[in-house]
Amino acid sequence: MPIRTLLFCALLASLSACEDALAPSSRGTSTLVFDYTGIDGANAFVAEGDAPPDYGQGGTPPGDWALAFRSGVSEPRLVVTAARSRTGGRFDLMTLELPGAVQPGQTLQFREGCGGEADCAQMIVSFGVERATNISQTSCSVVSGQGRVQALTGRRVAGSFSGTATCVGDFNGQTQIQRGVFDVAVIVPDA
Repeated sequence: MPIRTLLFCALLASLSACEDALAPSSRGTSTLVFDYTGIDGANAFVAEGDAPPDYGQGGTPPGDWALAFRSGVSEPRLVVTAARSRTGGRFDLMTLELPGAVQPGQTLQFREGCGGEADCAQMIVSFGVERATNISQTSCSVVSGQGRVQALTGRRVAGSFSGTATCVGDFNGQTQIQRGVFDVAVIVPDA
């Protein structure tokens, strides 16, 4: 094999190793956790687990899991989502939308309806979603606060967030979302 080909292969291998070294937790289980106030008498959302095999094939797969994927063409987004099971066949679902061009170290502001703004993130949490109807008991939208992407590679994204959410449903009012952290695999769901 020519020396030039060997050097090129060595360069590719070292770049791959660098990406893994900079990854938040390149081989760990995906996790997303945060504390919240006033809803269901609970105070912590904990989702830990890898992407279900049937993710992206319609509906929300059962179980506890967290993941991220890229979405959209005209206004690309990096979507971080997580689910946790509850009793009675219900589940809670959290979705955090980040700008597609987000960079490691970038701080983002939570605002409603910010579309493709480079410094804006959106977050929705649905509590007590009934699996058969996909209707939640309480739905919350974060209206202020901030998030920070601490690490980002093609395979993993990690960061933190906190803010104030406005909720409607069984619980009407505001909830504080605090100490939110995530470290999840970036996947490409099946079409």
